[in-house]
Amino acid sequence: MWGEDEMDLDEIKKVIQDFFQENTITIIGSGLSVAEGIPGMKALAEELQCKLPTKLADDNDLENWEKISHNLSVGVGLEESLHNVKPTETVEEAIREVTAEFIRGAEKNTIEEVLSGKRCFRLSSYLDRFNIRNSGITIIMIG
Repeated sequence: MWGEDEMDLDEIKKVIQDFFQENTITIIGSGLSVAEGIPGMKALAEELQCKLPTKLADDNDLENWEKISHNLSVGVGLEESLHNVKPTETVEEAIREVTAEFIRGAEKNTIEEVLSGKRCFRLSSYLDRFNIRNSGITIIMIG
């Protein structure tokens, strides 16, 4: 397209930036939350194994959770464990409760660090690299 002598590095950067001016779309998956300090499935599974038994009183629910927990202990992932052994309504509600507390705590810590200036969101740093003008940037979150 251009000869090496025809364009310097600044001009090349300008061409690349201009490419990202209009109708830019960024697709973000669940990996972003992990990168921002929100625990992933493995950490959640460990939290559930620690806290869930204390939230269950019924023997059937405890037995149901023990089967799920055993799968986790032998290396089966959380999603697959919950697919292999369907949780009872009580176990499912306890999982939701522990998950919400766990994620909420991690989100709170992350937001406090950002607000105190100890860190900034990686997404912010990423978006700062673009020279978006008129139409902005579309961000699609999946996962």
